[in-house]
Parts: sequence; C-alpha cells; structure tokens
Amino acid sequence: MHIPTVIIDEALRVFLTPLDPEAYARLEIDILEHGIIYPLLLWNGILIDGYNRFNIASKHNIPFKVEHLEFDSREAVKIWMITNQVSRRNLSPMQLSYFRGKHYNLEKLIIGNPNLASGQYTQCYQTDNIVPQGRTATRLATHYNVSQITILRDSQLAYTIDAIGEISAEAKRQILSGEASISRSRLQELHSATQQELLQTIEMILDGTHPARMSRQGTPEDADANEADTAEIRNVISHISTRMVNVRRMVNRAGTNRGKNLKPALRGLINMLEELYSRV
Repeated sequence: MHIPTVIIDEALRVFLTPLDPEAYARLEIDILEHGIIYPLLLWNGILIDGYNRFNIASKHNIPFKVEHLEFDSREAVKIWMITNQVSRRNLSPMQLSYFRGKHYNLEKLIIGNPNLASGQYTQCYQTDNIVPQGRTATRLATHYNVSQITILRDSQLAYTIDAIGEISAEAKRQILSGEASISRSRLQELHSATQQELLQTIEMILDGTHPARMSRQGTPEDADANEADTAEIRNVISHISTRMVNVRRMVNRAGTNRGKNLKPALRGLINMLEELYSRV
C-alpha cells in the first residue's frame, strides 16, 4: 500500500497532545498487532490529527490511510484541533486551561478580522450543534462547562504561555507537560508582564528554581483577590449541586438514550470538580 505524504507543521503540532510513555507503548503494541485502523486527518497536507499514530507508522513502515478536511484559515484549523483534543479528556488541568484560553483568544481574533471568518469556522462546533454567536466568554463557558471568569483567566494564561513560547519553546513545553513548577495563577498574573519579567520567569523555569506558588504579601489587593476566589468557588459549588440534581434524574430515567445524555452531564461535573480542585 502506498504511504501518503504527510507534512508536519510545528506551529500546529503544539495542538496535538503527546501521549505519556506508557500510553504510547500500549498504542505501539496495538498498532503492530492490528495496524492503523482510523485514518490520519490532514488539512492542505498538514497533519492535524494522529501525530502519535504517524510516528509509530513511520518508525515501523506501517501503511495508513488519510482523510482531508477543509478549512478557510489556520485559525479555524487551530480551533478544530483544540476542540478535538479537549473532547478526548486525556489532558492535564494546565493543558485544559491553555486550550480553553487559546480557543477564546483565537475566536476573538477571528471575530476581529472579517477575512478570517467563514462558514468553515463553524465546523469545529458541528458535533455539538453549537453555532458561534453571542458573547464569546459566555458561549465558551457553556461549551466547556466552566464559569465565564475561568474562560477569561484561561485567556490570560494562554497569552502568557504563548509569549513564553515565542522566547523559549522548551519553557513552553515544560509548562504544558507539567515539568515546570509554576502555577496557573502565576501564569495568569504574567499576562501583562514586561519582556524582562518573562525572561526572568523563563530562566527560573529552565533551571528549576521557579516556586510552584508565589508568596502573597498580605496587601488589600490580595485580600480582594482571595474574596473573589472564594466567591467563585461558592458559585462553582452551587452549579455542581444543581447539576447533580439533573444527573440523578437522568439516572432514574429509563430508555436507550439515557447513556447518551448521561455521559456529557457526568463529564461536565468532572470538569467542574477539576476546576474547583485547582482553585483550592
């Protein structure tokens, strides 16, 4: 079988989350035994889904099929890749925050540039029957089952990580992989940092001296921040309680569609609990 030509675009590869070594080894064993069942997805010849499978196929000279998707801009491709990755739910809290924030920032970019907006832009929502409209933060908060404040904070975090990545790809990799001892709250704070502050942060990340959490000074601003965080935690708990009632109703319902509706509801609860855990 002819092996198709695949282009690896490093700027897009960041949206393809690598597997941990154990999961990668399991995937390799499965592919060696059964081959590559599902086609790799390409856009203009660029790989946008199936990076791990492609690496294994290249290593062992295993044939594979490809499927070509059409998008009108790289921004639309990135949004599709983000939603595709997040839907697989094998991401860390840091990665989830980054991808949610990146999604928000890309949408704002598209909305602000009519040349990037197109019918293809809505492809990334087709599986959820969601059409981009209304306030971006509100819509994405619903899409990802988190609060609007979380989306806006994730936006700041994504800006910081991308700014760090422009200076040091290795520092960005360590942040997203969890190797760097830097908190999400610190990354959010750095979204308006100077170049010098970013350079200092990168230096500490690379030499392993950056503290996991920055110490607070007990200023009035810190007290206000703590009060705001507490209020958000209470708000999340309230949402979780409401959703639990709905989940109980779904469990009690009979019928073949129960599982179809129950799984997304349970996933929403898991996401909210993970978000709550990260705030405590």
